[in-house]
Amino acid sequence: MQWTPTCLDRFSPHNSEDDIFASVLWAARELGYEQCSINIFVRRPLAQNKVYKRNNYSLAWNCFYRDNDYSKTDPMLQKSLLAQLPMLWTDELFDANPALWGHYQRHGLRYGLTQAVHSGRGTSCLLSLARSQDVISTQEFNDKTGDVLWLTNLVHTALVPRIEAQVQQQIVDSVAQASLSPRELEVLKWTAQGLTSVDVGKVLKLSERTVNFHIARCIEKLGVCNKLSAVVKTVLSGLI
Repeated sequence: MQWTPTCLDRFSPHNSEDDIFASVLWAARELGYEQCSINIFVRRPLAQNKVYKRNNYSLAWNCFYRDNDYSKTDPMLQKSLLAQLPMLWTDELFDANPALWGHYQRHGLRYGLTQAVHSGRGTSCLLSLARSQDVISTQEFNDKTGDVLWLTNLVHTALVPRIEAQVQQQIVDSVAQASLSPRELEVLKWTAQGLTSVDVGKVLKLSERTVNFHIARCIEKLGVCNKLSAVVKTVLSGLI
């Protein structure tokens, strides 16, 4: 596949999600596949995991997959989250859930592969390409590995920053809703420096009991389980 500048412009991060997905589908068909799927997993400490999904699979398959909560038991997803190399859909890949593999095939997803790209910040971008006919030979798999990896990286660059920004905004909004007082933020700021409650009290001219009271209020307001979690969540929000 020829990755000309015009082709690459189709995957600009400035394009809409609809335009980017249309470009992914175009590239998938250029590579000989009818269907494609994007799964982006963003994991952050003390934040709800964000999962972005987009595909052109049939409505029947998407509803069936969702209703049976297969995202929690799909070997293709679970193994891809730990893999660097492209994975061919085979009986061996689905050995932990052969029934699901049968459902894939009955819905026209008979031959496929998945490539993952992982960032160092807990984000994984999975691109799957599939078709209903023609076995993927070893030769084809090897010949197209470079193109599939390149395409996955383009998807990662185009979509991951905006998904990560949404997660970051959720953290900021969550801390903002907690309405921490200036004194509570000050206590957390010094705690983040590694000071004990006694030391924080000396800096702020407060008793250890008062410092611990403020920390307990922060834990309660932020909905976390301990002092460390309160500090981490507030730091992630950018408030300290």
